[in-house]
Amino acid sequence: FVKDHPDCEPEFYLARNGSDFIIRSANPILKDDIGRVKNKIDKINTLNSEEMRLLYRETITNGEFTEQGGAGLGLIEMAKISCHPIHYKFTSLAGKYYNFELDLKVDSD
Repeated sequence: FVKDHPDCEPEFYLARNGSDFIIRSANPILKDDIGRVKNKIDKINTLNSEEMRLLYRETITNGEFTEQGGAGLGLIEMAKISCHPIHYKFTSLAGKYYNFELDLKVDSD
């Protein structure tokens, strides 16, 4: 994610939808990072709870961390808590930047 972008500030929303919660975050991202993020989310969205647990364990032990220090554990954690697919979209900004929006539904039960 891009720390400072003049046209797109990071955003976070939490809303109640009936008995559920909707979490939305938006962050500027480099165009070059879209494929990696998209592939990670698409993979997570195909996993059942046991496969998610194994991916989490593999990710935490394999030592593959990004330059920012993350390994994608946040996305896995969100999917585990949600039990719903992660929805996302990328919107073009100026130059090599895109806005990355992520929506997550969380049951209140």
